[in-house]
Amino acid sequence: MGELNEGVNRIYDEMADFNLNEPTYSQPNPYALQLKLENNYASRRLRMDDHVDDLEKN
Repeated sequence: MGELNEGVNRIYDEMADFNLNEPTYSQPNPYALQLKLENNYASRRLRMDDHVDDLEKN
């Protein structure tokens, strides 16, 4: 069994690794929680390609 909030911590860590904005939470009504994730696809793609290249070299 995983640690409570393990997924939330992973979201923050991975977004920081890719230099993305932190996620934002809001509660639009008492029965919903909204999570906003922002992505920079072009920048993320370049970083992923660099990471794959590094793995292939090793």
